Amino acid sequence: AEAVSRSLSGRDTGAFLIDYFAGRKENAVVMLSFDNRMRLIALDEMFTTDYAYVAVKPRDLAAMAIRRKASSVIIAHNHPDGLPCFSEGDRATDRMVRQCMRAAGVIYPMHYIVAGKNIAGYPGEKNTFFAVDDGEAPPRPPFEEREATEPIRRFLRGLFAVPFPDEADALAEKLAGCCRFPSHIFEPPPEDLVRATGIGLPAALYLRLSLEIYIRRITDRFRFGRSHLQKEITDYLCALLLGKEEENVVMLSVNEQGNVVACDTVSVGSVNAAQILPRRVVGTCERRRVRAIILAHNHPSGSAAFSREDEETTRDLIAILSEFGIRVLAHYTVSGFLFTEVIGSSREGFRPIGE
Repeated sequence: AEAVSRSLSGRDTGAFLIDYFAGRKENAVVMLSFDNRMRLIALDEMFTTDYAYVAVKPRDLAAMAIRRKASSVIIAHNHPDGLPCFSEGDRATDRMVRQCMRAAGVIYPMHYIVAGKNIAGYPGEKNTFFAVDDGEAPPRPPFEEREATEPIRRFLRGLFAVPFPDEADALAEKLAGCCRFPSHIFEPPPEDLVRATGIGLPAALYLRLSLEIYIRRITDRFRFGRSHLQKEITDYLCALLLGKEEENVVMLSVNEQGNVVACDTVSVGSVNAAQILPRRVVGTCERRRVRAIILAHNHPSGSAAFSREDEETTRDLIAILSEFGIRVLAHYTVSGFLFTEVIGSSREGFRPIGE
């Protein structure tokens, strides 16, 4: 993995894969595994065959991602004798792989096909590819396209406008071009960010300082023993969970008057999963003397979207806690400055599920 990381350093993933498959006569499937800071963990060659078709086993790919403790993966395979175009079989297999990765809690942003010095990415434009000539830098993969990262660019230009007025545009371009989610910009240590993006240590330290000031301002301003609007709640939860490398589940205790009286961490898990134990939640409610709670957990992978498992776990938890007279007012998934409601809540304030 260290050798591959050095080979990938400062290069486009597509260029690396073209070099990796250069001269290969057999079909092969490889998987690049990344941690929650988008650092390469491992490259695994999963399947190889001398025939024109390679049978991909989605469960084996997901199992390897779990063993590697990967937060996200990129999968690639080659077409030694053809163009890098996705067939219907490729697309059907990719859909099964995505289902397995989703069930495993692993982000799967891209699947590449390599044929000689041509490469295509899926999801992307249907049956299109780009050629890479000697000495020509390959285009960025589809998930780093400008349209997808323009909100990040605007935010970063404004952030850097005062301390780095002459470099604001260039710094925003570098960061937005390398980082898919805001959490990938603000959460890594400054030294890691410098190595990954080349923005320079002063700019990286400024980002870290801005983040620390933001967290301190939000968490200090939040007052227990009073009621809060949804934005105040979600701002506090996002700030509280920023920078966590493992999934954390936190619980806000709400008394009969609708006041938030305490915040407790009820579970700490792995990169991609944290188990919510009803017994611990009930015990915390008894200790806080409350019968209503708000739950939140972070996604270190960078995506705030909730999974099917998140929704099922929440509904199961609601059913169990209702037996103890405890109401779940809302459950949020949080990543960076983004959040998604798994279930419950209204913008005017919080209300019990089912009302």
